[in-house]
Amino acid sequence: MRCPAVPPVALLPPLLLILCWLFSAPSLAAPSAASPAAPAPKVVRYGVLASFPPFQVWPKDGVPGGADIEIVGELARAAGLALQPVRYTDYRQLEADLAAGRVQLASSMARTSEREDRFLFTPPYAQFQLALLTRAEQPSAALLPDLAGRSIAVVNGYASQAQADRLFPLASRVVVASPREGIEAVRTGRADTLLESLPVLVDIIEREQIRGLSVVRRIDAPSGRLHLAVPVAEAALAQRLSEAVRAYPPTRVESLVEAWSVRAPDSRPQTLQLSAEDSALLAAWPAPVVGLVGREPPFASLNAEGQPEGLSVDMLRGVLRRLGKEPKAWVALSADQVPAALAEGRVDLLVGADEAAERASLLRFVGPFIEYPTVLVGRPESGAFDLVQLYGRRLALPPGNAARPYVESRHPGVRIVDCAALEACLQAVRDGEADATMTDVVGTMVAMARQPRADLQVIGAEPALRRFHSLALAERHAALVPLFKRALDVAVEQDMPVLKTRWFSRPVQADVLSALLRRYGPWAAAVLALLAGLWWAHSRRLHAEVRRTLQARQAAERVGAEKARFAAFLAHEVRNSLHSVIAGAELAREHPGGPANAARLAEAARGTLRLLNNLIDRDRLDAGRLRLHPEPARLGPLLQAVLREMAPAAEMAGLRLQLQGPAADPRRQIDALRLQQVLRNVLSNAIKYGAEGGPNDVELVALPPDPLAPATVTLEVRDRGRGVPEADVPGLFEPYGAAHRDTASAGLGLPISRELARLMGGDLTLQARPGGGTVVRITLQAEPLPEAPVPQPVRALHVLVVEDAEVLALLLARAFEQRGHRVEVAATVAQARLRLAAGGIDLLLSDLHLPDGSGAELLAWAQAELPAPAPWLLAMTADRDTEAAALEGPVVRAVLQKSGDAAALAERALREVAAA
Repeated sequence: MRCPAVPPVALLPPLLLILCWLFSAPSLAAPSAASPAAPAPKVVRYGVLASFPPFQVWPKDGVPGGADIEIVGELARAAGLALQPVRYTDYRQLEADLAAGRVQLASSMARTSEREDRFLFTPPYAQFQLALLTRAEQPSAALLPDLAGRSIAVVNGYASQAQADRLFPLASRVVVASPREGIEAVRTGRADTLLESLPVLVDIIEREQIRGLSVVRRIDAPSGRLHLAVPVAEAALAQRLSEAVRAYPPTRVESLVEAWSVRAPDSRPQTLQLSAEDSALLAAWPAPVVGLVGREPPFASLNAEGQPEGLSVDMLRGVLRRLGKEPKAWVALSADQVPAALAEGRVDLLVGADEAAERASLLRFVGPFIEYPTVLVGRPESGAFDLVQLYGRRLALPPGNAARPYVESRHPGVRIVDCAALEACLQAVRDGEADATMTDVVGTMVAMARQPRADLQVIGAEPALRRFHSLALAERHAALVPLFKRALDVAVEQDMPVLKTRWFSRPVQADVLSALLRRYGPWAAAVLALLAGLWWAHSRRLHAEVRRTLQARQAAERVGAEKARFAAFLAHEVRNSLHSVIAGAELAREHPGGPANAARLAEAARGTLRLLNNLIDRDRLDAGRLRLHPEPARLGPLLQAVLREMAPAAEMAGLRLQLQGPAADPRRQIDALRLQQVLRNVLSNAIKYGAEGGPNDVELVALPPDPLAPATVTLEVRDRGRGVPEADVPGLFEPYGAAHRDTASAGLGLPISRELARLMGGDLTLQARPGGGTVVRITLQAEPLPEAPVPQPVRALHVLVVEDAEVLALLLARAFEQRGHRVEVAATVAQARLRLAAGGIDLLLSDLHLPDGSGAELLAWAQAELPAPAPWLLAMTADRDTEAAALEGPVVRAVLQKSGDAAALAERALREVAAA
């Protein structure tokens, strides 16, 4: 094959070389004149479309490209074939030439019953989803037979055309010549939707940066499987290519398609980000009035108090909450009242409205957010399993049912009997007025649960019909539709599992239970008697089951222990990194030329560290493995240290922290680190939800002790923020609960703080502050201690710090040096042993997790092997609740908790030496 010249704007030269190699490889492998002659490869004319990206692309006066070109080229080489590409701009012409034998090969062809009479197919070499494309302001993905009056663009001759006929038999068609023309038809409004291969649509949209369109649905269909096709007369060619396809690695197909595709942004919704334009649009939209159409539990109905409830109601509330809105009012409507309510402007949103052609000019549907099959319900002896078998029989349907147009047009032999609603339709079947009724599977199950009907059952299904639930906006609010679509995507991703559990797992009403008990009570009693009689006979089996359960529990405990050790290891590594970031940021703040955002960096790292600590503590509290480590300390310095740490965050929020310390501050037996953790969580919330434009003080107050209970310490954090409604307070103390949903919050701080306070013998409560804001009260038990003698100053020491986190080690060395001590740093166990063996070290401060071994083993070696006078031994760790605490006494004098404050850690170490 002769390689064509490279056009000025064609593909890159390396790609041309690859394509030339693919199509001419057999000739390149031809023997020289001196070698024995080898049979020439069979030349196969290969039809290539000019524009079918990312599979086939052939610019005019250019060279062929695309994933198919590389895939088919490699398959041809494996089959001993030489390809001669032939360019086509019309798919029907390519198909006609293939049937006539003017070309012998085509790719990316779907296998249909019509084509099987004219072509031979290889096994599929790839499979891709179809996609439903709409304009962004009409994001309905309901697969209704008539598309609710909307039109669909179909590419003439493509397999997707047959899929559109199957899915949307009643929808009007707009026939186009190519996928690109179909996209343009949707964009300009000539068609409402387009059904085509997902990679093709994404490639064209992203490559040409076409805006205002939305892929609202992905569909798995047989036309998504891609085959090679040859004329019927080319059986030998089909066999050779089929063998090559079977040996071709699927991962190679995926990598080539990805390489030729323009990467689309990840469409999975995580959070809703509102632009300034979005916020302005929402600010101009008043609180909406919501219409509740009909009563359809468990999706949308009124409870005994007349309040709306159901899965659809909760989904709408979740969407509005993400948009910063609340319903102004709820209005109950019947289906007949909907047009008048919309025309008069009495409602803005609808829940429970079915998408239909007659409503297309009044409403914009967003969704669906849930769908499920349609079933036939009838008497067991009816013998009808689908609509075809109902020919000549009676089908009960409500007048406004979305299935009526499909039944009337596709199954005119079925006689429709009018009934008011589902209950009336079921009664019509029971009374013999109809042979069956058709409804969705969820509605059927709910109706049967409310009133068991032994003479009715699900007798069949209609796969062409499904029930869809969407949200609907009045046409006058069309500008809000794209925002609602984005908010609904996020709500479905985050809320739907919980809503399904809540509304599809609800217990039936008491009267239903009573009816079931009366009906099945005797049978249940008989079954219980039978089970009691069989109990003795199965005793051996039960004993064996108990043994297996015990073994499984032991295995689970072993796995849990391994997970706990792994979590402790991760906690150490991440905490070390965060401590280094905090320490480095504080060091940068102290430097005159440091970056201006060092305070923000330090606060961000502290926030991440607080979240990590809360997550780890949550797990340990649940497992009962969290332990307190009370030590003598004074309350005042602890409170001042917390305020100093939180001050940068408060300043960035425009707030000021105030401390009203205790008048008398005796030494107390207290776990200082846990108390400071509680205060950090509470102060972080006070800063996060602080007042905007109002009083800007956050007060930390130590209340005077009660003379009758001197061991009780009471602290209060008072702010003037937005406050918390009384009804939301209990939810704040549930794990992962949060009252302020418009602010990012893990929902862990307050629940863990309350449990820590209770672990310290007290409690944590929250109440509204008079005049606005919140008061959080923390109580705990801390026995006052007699005053200890003032420790003597520590002489100048020679300190060895063993720490693999370079920044923290540097800051620790600096802190010791500022206090008049000489410091050396080692990063590994090996370095530390060499230095200790040389002698002259007065204090060894070692981390417990080191890259080449255990700090505990290093400390034990130093205790046992070093000659007198041995250095003082101290350990430090980011995770003191593990087995590290067991080292205190037998091996080291103390195990110190790491923090981002290197100076405080050094001061603590020197206090331990002074106390010794």
